Amino acid sequence: MDISAVADYINKRPNNKVICLFYEGIQELPPGPLNHPHLEELNLESNKLTSFPPNFLGCCPNLKILNLSVNELTSLPPHFLDHCPNLEKLNLSVNKLTSLPPHFLDYCPKLKRLYLSDNKLTSLPPHFLDYCPNLERLYLCDTTSRPSHLFNYCPKLELYIFDKPISLPPQYIEYLENRKSVKISP
Repeated sequence: MDISAVADYINKRPNNKVICLFYEGIQELPPGPLNHPHLEELNLESNKLTSFPPNFLGCCPNLKILNLSVNELTSLPPHFLDHCPNLEKLNLSVNKLTSLPPHFLDYCPKLKRLYLSDNKLTSLPPHFLDYCPNLERLYLCDTTSRPSHLFNYCPKLELYIFDKPISLPPQYIEYLENRKSVKISP
């Protein structure tokens, strides 16, 4: 599906709560912003996206679920979620992300689930979860990144790491002992 067909499809559905465009071979999105104040779920899974327009979600204040998994994203714009205060689930798994923008979650206080598995992340930005007090699950499967500073502001966090054995510094072991749930398995 080319960029004009994507724009046409989205623009013809201004009142939809859900837009699913998965397995469409989409390589590029229109620059946006989407003007969809009722949109609650946007599923762009399993396409060929290599980038995400910075202002694409500029008029989607009710967006709760964003699925960008199984694409070819190599980076994300720094403030692409600034206008998504109701976002609860963000799936960025199975992409080619090597890093994350430092403050990209600062305006997502309702975020509960974050999927970062199967990327090329080697580290996570300091304090990138500081404004996500409701985060319950973080998936880091098959990444080389390891948690170290993630827990300070996420009292409900369950961490999922299912790839290879890891070692954590002693100060994090102590912190993890107080977690509701941590699932780590080789």
